[in-house]
Amino acid sequence: MFTYYNPNPAGLHVRDCAYRGVAGFFGITWMKAVFELVTHAANQGSVNFTHITEITDYMKSKGYQRQRPQKTMTVKQFIDTVAKEGHVYMISIQNPRHITVVGPNKEIMDIGDTSDYFVQYYWER
Repeated sequence: MFTYYNPNPAGLHVRDCAYRGVAGFFGITWMKAVFELVTHAANQGSVNFTHITEITDYMKSKGYQRQRPQKTMTVKQFIDTVAKEGHVYMISIQNPRHITVVGPNKEIMDIGDTSDYFVQYYWER
C-alpha cells in the first residue's frame, strides 16, 4: 500500500529523499532531519550528506545497522516477506538512487509509489 508522504514544509519535490526518509523513520520534522544530517556531515568534514555512505554513518551513530536483503527483491516483495507490522524501515533503493520509508502498517510513505524498485539496503526500527 502506498501513502503520499511529503514532510517538506514547502510541499516541494526537491531531491530531498534522505531528509524525508530520516523524518519518516524517526518520526521527526523535515527541518530537524535536515539539521541532523547536515550537522552530522559537517562534523565528519563532508558536504555530501545524501550519499549512502554518509547516511549509513549517520544511522550507525544513532545505533542502527545497515542491513541487506538476503536476495534481490522489490520494495513490494520486501513488505510482503520481510517487513513486520509495527516496525518502520528506511530503504535505500538501487536505481534510481532513492530513500523511501515503509511505515508501521507496512505502507510505503513517499511522494511516489516505489513498490517496483529494488531494495539495496534497509534499516529497521
